[in-house]
Amino acid sequence: ALYEYDGLGKKPIQEASAGEIVVNGKTVGFFGEMAPKVITDFEITHPIIMFEMDISGFADSHSGSIM
Repeated sequence: ALYEYDGLGKKPIQEASAGEIVVNGKTVGFFGEMAPKVITDFEITHPIIMFEMDISGFADSHSGSIM
């Protein structure tokens, strides 16, 4: 499989610190650092990194197993 990442211009993530997870040309998720306004609004004192990934397609390409 071909793995790559691209920029992600979606809030509440900082665009300069974010990307999409792309597998075989299909976007399956994203990752990034939370925007400073979100961190401030929730009175968080440390940077937060978040991600989301749809792994359902991996099972299909690995004979029903993701491990």
